[in-house]
Amino acid sequence: MHSHQNFVQNLLDSVLKLGQFALPNLCLLCTTPSKRLLCPACLDSLPYMKNACLQCALPITSSDTELCGQCLASKPSFDASISLTSYQGPVPYLINQFKHQRKHNIGAFLSQLFVDRLLSSRTRPDVITFAPLYWRRQFSRGMNQAERLANTIGNRLDVKVEPLFKKVKSTAAQQNMTRKERLKNLKNSVILSNTVLIKDKHIVFVDDVMTTCATAETTAKLLRTAGAGRIEIWTIARTPKPK
Repeated sequence: MHSHQNFVQNLLDSVLKLGQFALPNLCLLCTTPSKRLLCPACLDSLPYMKNACLQCALPITSSDTELCGQCLASKPSFDASISLTSYQGPVPYLINQFKHQRKHNIGAFLSQLFVDRLLSSRTRPDVITFAPLYWRRQFSRGMNQAERLANTIGNRLDVKVEPLFKKVKSTAAQQNMTRKERLKNLKNSVILSNTVLIKDKHIVFVDDVMTTCATAETTAKLLRTAGAGRIEIWTIARTPKPK
């Protein structure tokens, strides 16, 4: 089943690539002619992260503060987080198109943008891993979006991507859940599938969006227990604090 799924994904990717030669290149957001997926104006207008908590990447108002109130009050199990954008403006649309409409070129574009804008002076990790999906959800979606993001980033950095986690229990969709509800929802649903590569290593965990840090905290705890040296969370987008 897995090999058949990969064949279908590769076939779809080939069709998309052929379409890029057959059709004029238009900006995905404003439809003006563009050599890239987004025109320069739309690219510049994305809500890039400026002032953010160094630990959980939550947007904060003051550049004088390094950590948000939540991280000061309760230290997460991971050491640092970075996000490319805030989850606002056109970003939800872009991620939805990639995640649910199988627009794989959007995921590749956002991953490369992440590397270009954020990683030039950052220490290269030993291992990159990603948020797991339960097999049924991955089959219906046709991919694991976090895995695709991780693979693009890993290829650019020349860092091996390893599936360190396995989702062993189906969980309810978390869009409207609080942090407490999400942590309860995820309890006992994820296990480490490979512990050999973790001890004393600098590990990066990749996901598309970080909302309450519940997934990051759940997986980071497992990595910390297995002896990881440094744990970072890398995401394309971070939701702002609810008003």
